[in-house]
Amino acid sequence: MAAHPITLGSHPETKEEITMSIGKFGPYVKHAGKFTSIPKNIDLMSVALEMAIDIVSKGNKGKKEK
Repeated sequence: MAAHPITLGSHPETKEEITMSIGKFGPYVKHAGKFTSIPKNIDLMSVALEMAIDIVSKGNKGKKEK
């Protein structure tokens, strides 16, 4: 994988940047100051902007339901 973090693009609704990186607890996507883990079954080389938006939206919903 290339140098970290990798900028994937801007979220179409918030216009804020989405980045991907690897941290202490594994790979994650960062958007609007929030970190969402990338599921282990996802190939990091396949993560593009659309997939990152999906990861962020699913991650945020999961946290709100708890």
